[in-house]
Amino acid sequence: MGLRASEPGEEQLEKIIKPLLRKKGILRRRSVEKQTFKSILYMPYDVVEFEYELAGGEEGTGRTAVNLVLAGSAEDLRELTLCLKPGLALEASRASGLGSDARLLKPRIRGLAVLKKLADARAEVEGFRSKAGAALADARRKLMLPQYRLISLFFPTPSIQAVMAERTYADLYARVEAFVRELNSRLGLDEGAELTALRPLSQEGPIFFPSLVVGLSGPEGDRLIVLDVSGREPKLDVEATYLCSTKPELREELRRAASA
Repeated sequence: MGLRASEPGEEQLEKIIKPLLRKKGILRRRSVEKQTFKSILYMPYDVVEFEYELAGGEEGTGRTAVNLVLAGSAEDLRELTLCLKPGLALEASRASGLGSDARLLKPRIRGLAVLKKLADARAEVEGFRSKAGAALADARRKLMLPQYRLISLFFPTPSIQAVMAERTYADLYARVEAFVRELNSRLGLDEGAELTALRPLSQEGPIFFPSLVVGLSGPEGDRLIVLDVSGREPKLDVEATYLCSTKPELREELRRAASA
């Protein structure tokens, strides 16, 4: 089961791809990459249902779609989070049978396992988040203590230890906060939602969504651009394109599938 592709025409494809091509020159910039191939591939997704609780006591259920190829290549939580697409979960109801000529990619992992991993990580991170926030506030408070203000009258730079502590906690807190907000968004929730519980329940799939994979070649080597062609208008799949740029084995898998 899956959604049929809405493949763009050549002019429409060029309009999307042209701004993404690497260019050379100062006054007259010209493209130094050329298209080498294009192919419709069907990416497997699981639609995962989950329950959540918010700090204010609100409870609810949600659904998000997990790309089972990209998630299998993810090496950290940030990359794993990029594999969630709540918008596609809404489109899954349009799935129907696909032709025998459809190029279906094999799942590397299952969606329920992905969301359970993210839910466990989020629970661990939440405790660290509150501690890091408190430590950051404490480090900043120390910079304002009378002894540090007195020292700063004679030495412009405050205590090295205090500054380093603030920077360390500020960096850690920023990373954790970014992960929490991104995960909220990928679950289809408000970025600033304060989750107190996230419980994955079930999965439906795999459901196959079409992607147009475009190969480019230039002086710096070969690369792939991935477009989502499951809707009326094709659009750049930013997450898939990014992961292809950092994962040689993923690029090779898609390239082999495109030429099969």
